[in-house]
Amino acid sequence: MPKRLTVGGDFSDWNLSGLRDVVVRADAAGVEMIVLPDAIAPPDGGYSWPDALILIGWLAPLTKQVRLIGKVSSLGHQPYNLARRLASLDIISGGRAGWLVDDSQTAAAFAAFSGPQRLANVDLQKRQVEFESIVLGLWQSWDADALVHDKAGGQFFNPAAMHTLDHNGEYFSVKGPLNVMRSPAGAPALFHAGDLADSVTVESAGAALALLQEARS
Repeated sequence: MPKRLTVGGDFSDWNLSGLRDVVVRADAAGVEMIVLPDAIAPPDGGYSWPDALILIGWLAPLTKQVRLIGKVSSLGHQPYNLARRLASLDIISGGRAGWLVDDSQTAAAFAAFSGPQRLANVDLQKRQVEFESIVLGLWQSWDADALVHDKAGGQFFNPAAMHTLDHNGEYFSVKGPLNVMRSPAGAPALFHAGDLADSVTVESAGAALALLQEARS
């Protein structure tokens, strides 16, 4: 049984019901991780994928143990926004959400997120490094014991357990803290392509179901 699956191919070869069936069966079969794409349709045609992070929110209640990872580019996000969405998903999923950094910087994604105007003359690699450092820092905004819920003493949280980021960098300025509490896992997982070299890519729902069936037989 493959431990990690990466969903690939055109969305037309999956659709929502096919994706749901694959993820639910993979969860029951003991697959540890599924990577969901967030691909923008190319200008010359094709089907784009729905927002990977929304898919995680939909699939999390249908599964029990598989980790749900969104392969998402930073081009269309601000670090606070992406950190908040992923932290929320980590809470919703019981600590099973994560981010695979999509650093392919495809022309379609660059064009879709106003890259030629907004990111002209920007060192995208340096921007990405700064972006990730902010996300990781924001995920440490709250210690595990931050919430005290002391009604008698009139204290909701321990101020010493809240951490502002106060980041002022070349591309971003983010004060923090994140307005999402710490998840059961502490923080979502963050991966790069090299971290998932052993993942098996499946290009359609039919191929994924056949792979899972073959592994079980």
